Order: sequence, then C-alpha cells, then structure tokens
Amino acid sequence: MELAEWFYTHPSRDRWLHLSLGHAAKDGPTRPLDVCDTDGITSPWAWAFTRDAWSKMRECWNSKAMPPKGWDWSLSYNMAKNSWWGAHPYFSRAFNIGRMDGVNGTPEWWDEHWRDVPVSDGSCGVQFHECGPWDPSIPRLRDWMREEVLMRGDRIL
Repeated sequence: MELAEWFYTHPSRDRWLHLSLGHAAKDGPTRPLDVCDTDGITSPWAWAFTRDAWSKMRECWNSKAMPPKGWDWSLSYNMAKNSWWGAHPYFSRAFNIGRMDGVNGTPEWWDEHWRDVPVSDGSCGVQFHECGPWDPSIPRLRDWMREEVLMRGDRIL
C-alpha cells in the first residue's frame, strides 16, 4: 500500500508508465527501499498505473503478433518501441503462489524465477528512493523481440 501511495504522489510519476510491485531479486532485502527504473514488466501479476497511462497501455494490449505473446509481452515490447519506462521495487512487494496449475507458466519456470524470492513483509520502512535513471547504454532490444521487429519494421534501440 505504501509503495503504491509513494508512486501515485511522486513528483515525477508521469515519467513512468507503471509501477510493478513484484521483482524476482533473490537479494531484495539488501535494497529494501530502492525503486528502480525498468524497461518492461518485472511482475505480471501486481502493478499500479494511472488513468492516463492506461490510455496508452490499452492501445497495445495483446498487440504482439509473434511468440512470446500475451499482454505482458506486448506491453514490454511496446515500452521498448515507444521509449516508455516503468518502475519496480528492488525488494518485491508481490509474490505469485501459482506454481501448480498456472495459466502462463510451468512449475519449472516458477521454480527458476520465484522459488527463493523473498517478499517484503512491510517492516522495512516507507522512505523509498529512486535507484535510476535507467542506464541508456543498455540496449532495449531483447532477443525475443527481434523477429517481430523485422516483421513489423519497428525501431527499437
């Protein structure tokens, strides 16, 4: 709750499209109050955004034509394409308990990404601070985007 409130009242909130509340950092407790820039979705099951951001996101919802597909892949692709940025806590505030019978993942995927991820219990404080901005020298084009970039003729740096 406190992290979402921080996001909604942050003076430069509009530079971020959304706030992912989860992050698969196994060393999250070492940076409990850091909020970092991200160029994609760091957690597909918990995030916050404004009405203005939703108007941008709605236009690209499930727009990715080539695998991997889905709303989260589409949004991450369009974030790269449009130079949109999000934010996420380094220490996750959300956890997916859906190891078995999940819709979009296998137990093996869950084990690899979420098994040992610690989640904040809220006792680490509320004095959040940014650990960005994103390093512009890191390329935003990911391997899973390449085929679609070629098909569509999109430009992603």
